[in-house]
Amino acid sequence: MSRLQINDNFGGQQLRTQASPVALTEQAGRPVEDTRWKALANAFADGAGLAETLAKQKEDEDAAAAKRWAQSMTVGELGKAIKEGKMMPSQSPVFVGTAQHIWGVNTHEAGMRDMTTKLTTGELKFNSPEEADTYLTEWRNTALAGQSKFAVAGFDKAYAQTRDKVMDHVAKLNDKVWVDNATVQATDYLANSFNRVAGSDFKGTPEEAASALMKDYQLLRHTKTLPDAVGKQVMGDLATRIAMSGRKDILTAFLDTEMDGIGSLRGFIGATKSATYENHARTSFEGQQRKRVDDELLPWMDQASKGELTPKFREWALSPQNKDFISSAQIHSIERTNLSAIAHQQAELQKSQIASAIAASDAAASRQIEAALVTGNLPSVMGTMKPLVLRKTGDSEELSDKEVKERAERIAVARTKDLPFEQQVGFFAQNGLKHPDWSNLMDQGFYNLNTIGVDSKGKPTGTLNETGKQAVELFQKLDTYGDYARSLMSEKQYARFSDIAFLKKMGRSIDDAAGLSTAADAGAVIGSDTEKLVKKVHAEVGKIQADPFYKWDWVQKAFGDNVSVNTVQMTSTLRRYATLLAHSGQYGSAEDALAASAKYLSDPAVSAKVNGTVYLRSEMPTGPKSRTQDEWFERYIEEVPKARAKELGFKSSEVRLEFDPTTRAYRGYVGGLPMENADHSLFVVTKDDIAKWYAAKEEGDVAQAAAKMTGKVQDIKDTRATAERVSDWAKQVEAGTLPKKAARTSEPEAPMRNIPDFWMTPEGQAAVAARKSRK
Repeated sequence: MSRLQINDNFGGQQLRTQASPVALTEQAGRPVEDTRWKALANAFADGAGLAETLAKQKEDEDAAAAKRWAQSMTVGELGKAIKEGKMMPSQSPVFVGTAQHIWGVNTHEAGMRDMTTKLTTGELKFNSPEEADTYLTEWRNTALAGQSKFAVAGFDKAYAQTRDKVMDHVAKLNDKVWVDNATVQATDYLANSFNRVAGSDFKGTPEEAASALMKDYQLLRHTKTLPDAVGKQVMGDLATRIAMSGRKDILTAFLDTEMDGIGSLRGFIGATKSATYENHARTSFEGQQRKRVDDELLPWMDQASKGELTPKFREWALSPQNKDFISSAQIHSIERTNLSAIAHQQAELQKSQIASAIAASDAAASRQIEAALVTGNLPSVMGTMKPLVLRKTGDSEELSDKEVKERAERIAVARTKDLPFEQQVGFFAQNGLKHPDWSNLMDQGFYNLNTIGVDSKGKPTGTLNETGKQAVELFQKLDTYGDYARSLMSEKQYARFSDIAFLKKMGRSIDDAAGLSTAADAGAVIGSDTEKLVKKVHAEVGKIQADPFYKWDWVQKAFGDNVSVNTVQMTSTLRRYATLLAHSGQYGSAEDALAASAKYLSDPAVSAKVNGTVYLRSEMPTGPKSRTQDEWFERYIEEVPKARAKELGFKSSEVRLEFDPTTRAYRGYVGGLPMENADHSLFVVTKDDIAKWYAAKEEGDVAQAAAKMTGKVQDIKDTRATAERVSDWAKQVEAGTLPKKAARTSEPEAPMRNIPDFWMTPEGQAAVAARKSRK
């Protein structure tokens, strides 16, 4: 509050509490009197009242400051501050008292909130009002211990009302607990009663069941076990339980039961609720029945899915207890499922039968092919004699030649996997089959050969990998068995492997041989020594081809007497091998290279002389093991081209066959001219055709041998029968059991006279006829 300045002119200036007006009205003045001392007296009088006002204002300000200070912290913080004397700087008694009073009020309110929460949640529970009063007293004493009268006054400001409220709240809670417990116990008791009358052991009617339930309810009422206030609720809970069970019959009887002094239960709980309970019971019952029918339906559905549905299903579905809970669509669907399952089973059975027949025909075809393989006569199951197999359509169909070969290869691999290598080659070669593993290895090895190159000087570069080396080794092994190696690959591949094998036999390493064969194909560097030597080799070969008797001594030694034919037949091979040797640098002259090549070609393991002509064994067809490769080829020439030459009027000595590697076929010549067939076409026969001819001849030879063996067996049987008769005669003679006219043992001719007697018998005559028919 602002202070007023008072001057020594006590009556001349009045204390201003309002703004001066802008305009002042003047009144006729009275006579001026001296008022200075009166004004001074009034000022002192006003000063005494002002001091009281200022003191009261100061107390209010301290109380407000204390309130603000107290409310700026929690109850716990305020209590600690009061206890430790941490007041505001003024430290006035009003401030202290007010703060302590506020702490007391806040402590009471905080304690009440905590107590109410614990009572509501059940954390704090009083079983009696005495327990509540003891708890409140201990709480007050503990909270106010050591506090001032201002704090006590603040705490007790609402304590009495709080105590009454707590005691009332405890009483209500305990009463509610008692009512709830009674309700639960009554509900459980009546639920057990309902379970007893709704169970299968109860044999009474629905009305008797309802009457038993009502008796138990009245018992609870009359014994005050069930409070009157919750009677309707308990009955409603029981009606709900009955409705949920689906026992509409018991529920209806229960609702119509009379209650003592009340009337029917339906009227007690209300018609609307009663109808609701009955609808609920009906819904529950129908739901239970649908669930039951659905559970019982599963085995029928399982039977239907297996095609095993019996007529009992329709009886079950149309029975009174089930017909309202299963639809016609469900019945129809299950029966259709059963029919579909039966149809599916029939289809599967038919498929199984067809599959079995297919497997049987497939196995029979494989056995037929295998039998042909074992005899080395695979062509007998090809062409028009292919095996029949049953297809998935149910139609019989011949295997194609490709399918026969594929099966034959698989069978041959399985049959020969444990045989020695030579026998494996013979088995495949005899049947004209490619071993798939060998063929693949040769292809892979040839790809590796293509990576071997030559440098600018004509020198080979690169090395073979393991696959390439294995392919070369396999080729060397296969090439010793006639033409089988040639059948596994193209002519270009065969020439490359043949060159490498030749160079290896001439002493070069496998890598050098591969590189030199590549260099020979690429041609020598122009102007190099190798190129000059190669030209000389080709010139010498040209002279031999132009004049077969040129240097006839070693040529004749290599190729035999038929020099003209053999030099033509062997010229290309001779040139190739001599060129390889020229590139290898092992021979300094063309003559030496040619001589070494001719020597190699004259090796019986490399070539064979048939019909006076030298053939490379790799070019000759392979036949069955009953004859050598040379014998089979000789037989073919004798029985086919020479027979045709005789028909044409030529001598057999004028016939020769010349192999054409480009077509893998032999061309026939007679008298130096191409031979013609009966239809005027040129005589050209492939190696496969010759192999088939071998197989047919082998089959005929086997049949003829079997017939001869049959005749020999019959002769042996006849001889044994004669011997048995002679033995019987000798035994009779020794035992003396012969008739008297035949008892002359001294006659040596007697046994011989009995022998012709046999041939006069019917058995003997039959034996003679059999022999004549065989001849």
